[in-house]
Amino acid sequence: MRLEEQGRKIEQDRAKMEKDRLNANAKRAEDDRKSAAQQDAANKKAVEDEKKKRVDDAKKKKVEEDQKKREADRKAKWCAGYAKKKKAKEDQKKNEADRKTKVG
Repeated sequence: MRLEEQGRKIEQDRAKMEKDRLNANAKRAEDDRKSAAQQDAANKKAVEDEKKKRVDDAKKKKVEEDQKKREADRKAKWCAGYAKKKKAKEDQKKNEADRKTKVG
């Protein structure tokens, strides 16, 4: 009887060790899956953040370019107005000089 009990005990121990090994493998696989899912989520977030940054940078650059263009247009308009006024003054002086010579 004693030998039979020892045989059963050994079989139970082997079965328990096999069950523990399978459980450990299953736990490891689950942990790996969770880790991979977390890494995938982190990668997706990094990609989304990079896309958002690129879009924000493009918008910022466009705003700056538009601002520079408006400033350049304003300066060009001011210069054109200044040149027009200057020419008008010169024409007025010329006309006055011509009148003085015709009258005089």
